[in-house]
Amino acid sequence: MHQVIQQGKDVSAEPNPNTDRWIEFRADGTFHSDDRPYGPNSGRYTLEALGILFLDSDAGEHDDSRWMYVIEEDITWQGGSDWAEAFVIIHHCTP
Repeated sequence: MHQVIQQGKDVSAEPNPNTDRWIEFRADGTFHSDDRPYGPNSGRYTLEALGILFLDSDAGEHDDSRWMYVIEEDITWQGGSDWAEAFVIIHHCTP
C-alpha cells in the first residue's frame, strides 16, 4: 500500500505505520493481505461490474468492503460502501 487518503487528508501512517501493507489477488477468487502491526487478512473477492471490487473478508461482515478502482501505473481504489467511502487507497503495481 503506497498511500491512504481519508477525506482529502493523507493518513497513510495510521493504517500502514510500517509501510509494509500489501494485498494479493489470486486466480481462484481469494485475496490475502498482511502487514505489521495489524497482521493478515484473507477472504474472497468479486468483480461485481467494470471497475467495482467487493472484498468479502474472513474477519466478518464488519470488515467487508466495496471499492471503485482504476488500474493505470498504480491501482487507485475509491471507497464505495459504508466506512470505505471516505477513503482513497493507492497501491503500486508489481509484476
